[in-house]
Amino acid sequence: MRFYMKGLWDLVCRYKTVFSDVWKIRHTLDAPVREKDEYAFLPAHLELIETPVSRRSHFVVWSILLFVIISLLLSVLGKVEVVSVANGKFTHSGRSKEIKPIENAIVEKIMVKDGSFVKKNDPLVELTVPGVESDILKSEASLLYEKTEQYRYAILSESIQRNELPEIRITDFPGGEDNAGGEHFQRVSSLIKEQFMTWQNRKNQKQLTLNKKIVERDAALARVSLYEHQVSQEGRKLNDFKYLLNKKAVSQHSVMVQENSYIQAKNEHAVWLAQVSQLEKEIELVREELALETNIFRSEIIEKHRKSTDNIVLLEHELEKNRQRKASSFIKAPVSGTVQELNIHTEGGVVTTAETLMIIVPDNDILEVTASVLNKDIGFIQPGQEVVIKVDAYPYTRHGYLTGKVKNITADSVSIPDTGLVFNVIISVDRNDIQGERKKIPVTAGMTVMAEIKTGVRSVISYLLSPLKETINESLRER
Repeated sequence: MRFYMKGLWDLVCRYKTVFSDVWKIRHTLDAPVREKDEYAFLPAHLELIETPVSRRSHFVVWSILLFVIISLLLSVLGKVEVVSVANGKFTHSGRSKEIKPIENAIVEKIMVKDGSFVKKNDPLVELTVPGVESDILKSEASLLYEKTEQYRYAILSESIQRNELPEIRITDFPGGEDNAGGEHFQRVSSLIKEQFMTWQNRKNQKQLTLNKKIVERDAALARVSLYEHQVSQEGRKLNDFKYLLNKKAVSQHSVMVQENSYIQAKNEHAVWLAQVSQLEKEIELVREELALETNIFRSEIIEKHRKSTDNIVLLEHELEKNRQRKASSFIKAPVSGTVQELNIHTEGGVVTTAETLMIIVPDNDILEVTASVLNKDIGFIQPGQEVVIKVDAYPYTRHGYLTGKVKNITADSVSIPDTGLVFNVIISVDRNDIQGERKKIPVTAGMTVMAEIKTGVRSVISYLLSPLKETINESLRER
């Protein structure tokens, strides 16, 4: 190690000595100063050594090369936004309320003016609907009649179950005390009693017939019992006569007379048995008719009660509808806001069904942009894409622009003259004002705008090479 360090030190000292000697004679080593014409007569290799090429050309070449490399890198790494430009205008969002009548009516009174501020439930217009009062009275009268019929059939149904007419209480009568003491109540009460008595009379008539048949049957049964006893006696007598005939105690004629009496009694017994059977059938038939009379009356009452109940439901709906028609003649503000586009100005004028009377813009209404996008751009637009909105009324170079996002795209195109088929795109706006010179200026519905929808990004080189690529793809093809 010691010899290695010594050798290194000797080498350093040697180079130091050589450098010192050369430095002392450095002025003698410089080339002599010559004129320009002297360089021209030097040998070629000496001329190149004495007059080297200028470095400016090298600088220019390297600068150009560096610029090309930087430009290529920027074109590859740099990105530009791809936008679809669409023209449109500001419109109210769906929260703006259109005020319309539900049917034809006459304007009775106009309570607001264009631009008026109204609160919720404030009256706007008073209308008169022809015939609504008479329709309400008609519905009320029909409803009262059906309720009376329902009450009548309910009383009759209860009377069938109890087999007696229940008390018709004033408090239960439809219409209350107003109709309780009037002719209507008396008429209904009389009708209930008349129907009940008619049913009772028919039932009593059937019951009388039944009782008569039962009496006839009982009488026939008594005759049957009598003839049964008579047949038994005549049979015993006949046996006795036959015994005496065998003993030669009576004549054959006496036996024949007794046999004739026995046969006659037996025939009478058979006749009355048949009469009893016939009366039993008639009694059963009358009983069925009596039950059928009650069942028919009950079924009729139940069916009419059901129809009255159904009619009451329908009439209540109709009455409610007519009352709503009357209530709708007083149009009130559905929300708090400003009245715009007032279309009625004449009291006594006529408005038609679904005619827009005015529009109320709520206080917190948000404007939207409805833009028309061409067919060639619609395929690149999706909900949620960012949009730059430039208002035509305010140059964006001075006032800036608004921002928003694509909210909705229509499913079908519409035709616009001089433009063709376009798709409407709804764009939500982040704010409703634009920056002025000293203060913020609100934008209003109807202002035209130019919307730039950001559909994506692409590199600069792809943008520059796209015409070349399109030309190459479309060339060298045979039709």
